[in-house]
Amino acid sequence: MSDVELSECSYLTEMEDPAIAAKDNQIRDLTFEKQRLEDLVKNLQSSLENVKTQLKDTIAAVDTSNTVSSEIQKLKKEVADLTTKKEQLERQVEILTNSSNDATKKFSDEVTSLTSQRDEAISNLEKSDERVNKLRKERQELRTQVQEKDELLQAITEDYQKCKTQKKKLAQKYTTAAEQLTQAEQEKDALAFENQKLVNDRTTINSEIESLRLKIETAKSFNNDIEGSLQPLQNELQQKNELISALEEQIDSQREEIQNYAEERQKILDIMQAMQKALADVEGSFEQLQNENAALKLRVKNGAKPVSKPFATQQDFDNLSIPFTGDLKARSSNIMQLPQYTPFQRLQLVLNESAKQIQSLTEQVTMATKKAEATQKAFDNFAVDQVIYSEICDALIEDLKKLATNQELINNCPLSEGNEDFLEYLNQKIEETSQAVQREAIKDPKYVNSDFFFANDVKQRQAAIKKLLQPENSTFTLFCGQFLTNVFLQNQLNAVTAPLQLIDSMTKSGALKGTQLSDVPHLIETLNVRVNHTTKQNKKLTNQLKKAQAHEMELAQSENEKKTKISELSLQVDNLQNEIGVLNVKLQVANNELLLKKNECGSLNEFAKEIRAGVEEKTNDQKERTAKLEAALAQKTRECDELSTLLHDLKRSVDENTNATIKRMRKNEESYLNQIEALNNQVDEYEAELQKRRKIAKRTEKALKEQYDNSLKEMAAHYEEGKKNLEETITSLRDKAENSREMSKKLVENMSEVEKRNVQLTKENTELNQTLKNIKQEQTNFKNSMNKANQQKQAQLAAQLMAVESKAQQQIADERRQAQKKVQELLTVAYENIGTFYGVEESEYDVEAYQQSVKSARDDLDKLRYFQNESTKLAQTE
Repeated sequence: MSDVELSECSYLTEMEDPAIAAKDNQIRDLTFEKQRLEDLVKNLQSSLENVKTQLKDTIAAVDTSNTVSSEIQKLKKEVADLTTKKEQLERQVEILTNSSNDATKKFSDEVTSLTSQRDEAISNLEKSDERVNKLRKERQELRTQVQEKDELLQAITEDYQKCKTQKKKLAQKYTTAAEQLTQAEQEKDALAFENQKLVNDRTTINSEIESLRLKIETAKSFNNDIEGSLQPLQNELQQKNELISALEEQIDSQREEIQNYAEERQKILDIMQAMQKALADVEGSFEQLQNENAALKLRVKNGAKPVSKPFATQQDFDNLSIPFTGDLKARSSNIMQLPQYTPFQRLQLVLNESAKQIQSLTEQVTMATKKAEATQKAFDNFAVDQVIYSEICDALIEDLKKLATNQELINNCPLSEGNEDFLEYLNQKIEETSQAVQREAIKDPKYVNSDFFFANDVKQRQAAIKKLLQPENSTFTLFCGQFLTNVFLQNQLNAVTAPLQLIDSMTKSGALKGTQLSDVPHLIETLNVRVNHTTKQNKKLTNQLKKAQAHEMELAQSENEKKTKISELSLQVDNLQNEIGVLNVKLQVANNELLLKKNECGSLNEFAKEIRAGVEEKTNDQKERTAKLEAALAQKTRECDELSTLLHDLKRSVDENTNATIKRMRKNEESYLNQIEALNNQVDEYEAELQKRRKIAKRTEKALKEQYDNSLKEMAAHYEEGKKNLEETITSLRDKAENSREMSKKLVENMSEVEKRNVQLTKENTELNQTLKNIKQEQTNFKNSMNKANQQKQAQLAAQLMAVESKAQQQIADERRQAQKKVQELLTVAYENIGTFYGVEESEYDVEAYQQSVKSARDDLDKLRYFQNESTKLAQTE
């Protein structure tokens, strides 16, 4: 008995200890949860296999739709071939019209240079489009990566309660996910850098467009009506810039959404880390419990009492550090403080709250991905529309440039007085088309009138456009472009008819006697050119004269300033000389005063001698007078000494002042002489520059006069050459007009054939669209069937989960009953062995009575041990 400490022993069995029973319950709960999760994993795998089969079916349906789209593309290619043929015919007409531009080679060269610059700008735009396509591809890759990461996160959430081996795999997956996130951030930085490049390219393109616009304005500066036609083009360019800025804003918004997705993903990863930490803690506690359980079993087998320790106290729960953040942390902390639940129930509630949070975050991620896909689709559609708009605007710009090239010919052509066949032909065709238009207008109220492109009423045009289409449609831009070209043509007609009005007014006044009508516009233009040239030269000469006069005025001002400085310096020198003369006069006055004082002293001494001689003769009554006189003499002598000291001080100060002034004057004289020499040198330099500039001005005047004479001669020569060229162009234009009439007939025939072909193609397109609609309906039906199957599977899973939970609850209730039985058996054994000794009744013998009996037995054993020790001590002493 002495070898075993009875204070640390207990006769409780394994099944009767409540702590052991709680641990066993915890172990069973964990095993049931593990089995339930394994069943869920199996069900999910089976559902994934079903989804894969369904996806294969959808891929087959998509392949069929791709074949239909390939046929549509073939039809589009045929339409493009027809359009190319049409463009070739139009090019032939343009070649016939452009052959009359031999007289304007210089202007055509400038236009070709401008077109080359425009082609460069278009190539830059194509490069920017390629970059945008690259960005789209990279964005799709990012989406695929995001989907892969989401799949990894789902796998982590499903497998986080598995064994330590699975935990290592999850850690490896987490590291790979972190590396992919870093790669995604690097790619995001690359996207931002490329976006900046796009912005820089856009600025360069804008600068090039502005330079092109300035060049066009300089080339067309001789006609003020063209400036009014360039304003709508500038507005269109601004619209393009606004569209580009809108694209950039969309890209920025999508970048912000990607950043938000990354932040949400980081939050999910933080929650997963916290869950992993909690799982590690639970696993550690589970291992400790297993070890303690094994130790208790060994002790029970060996017959020892296990140490009864509580699972956890309230202080331990208060000191727990929950690894969550935000609302989840607050809710979990409140759950851990609930007294009506056991610790394992509290942990289960915390895990349930974390699972709810994870599920809500996954739903948010799915919603965000759907929004991103919708925005990507809208962006793709917008980009396709922008390609159409850019092509339309490029075509309009080309037409306007062609009109600009032909403007000089239109303005310089003489009026056709005799050939009216072409005008009659046009009137006849217009009457025929107007009748056909009236018939169509009666059938269809949305039909456009024939005078839509020729009427001056803008409101009627707007009303007709609103009947036909919406402002967002691409054909709206075509109508607007046609309207702009017609306005430009009206301005050109006004420019052509303006000389007619001048000619009429001049013929009425009699100013054009002896001149032909064809020569009048050329005379007016030459006179305007001469007037402009002479005004420019006069302005240049006046500006040069003003500059020369201003320079002469500046030189005169600088000379006057230097003269004033010299006069000021001479005045300062005179003042200093006057000060020196005043100081010399003061010295002479001081010397005269000293001589007077000395003479006074000599006379006083003689007077004293006489008084002394009289004193010897006079009586004692005169002694007082002699004393007074002596005192007066002493005072006089003192005053003489003071005056002498003052004279010495004055001499010293005068000498010092004279020396300082002399030194200062010498220094000032040297500096003034140097300044005077420098000023004289500057005056000489300015005079030399004036002479040079006068010579240069004379030379420039002579050169300008010579240039003016030469320019007059050149203008006369150009005028004669222009006359010859115009006569040649008139003859060539008449020949080409006949050829163009023949070509126009051929073009009308070709256009009728092309229209028939277009009608056939439109019919085929409608049939293809019908087939596409049918395919889409089949796809929607297939998706609905898939959704129904998924719902049925989810219902089956829920039923299985309910059955498993009911079985688990029954098993838990059975185990609790068995634990209570074991506790009761332990109490009966303890009552039979211990309680009977202390007179406790069997009905009152519960857990508290058991603890009291154990305490009393422990006290009795301590007393017995004490008496045994005392008895052994007494025996040893005896």
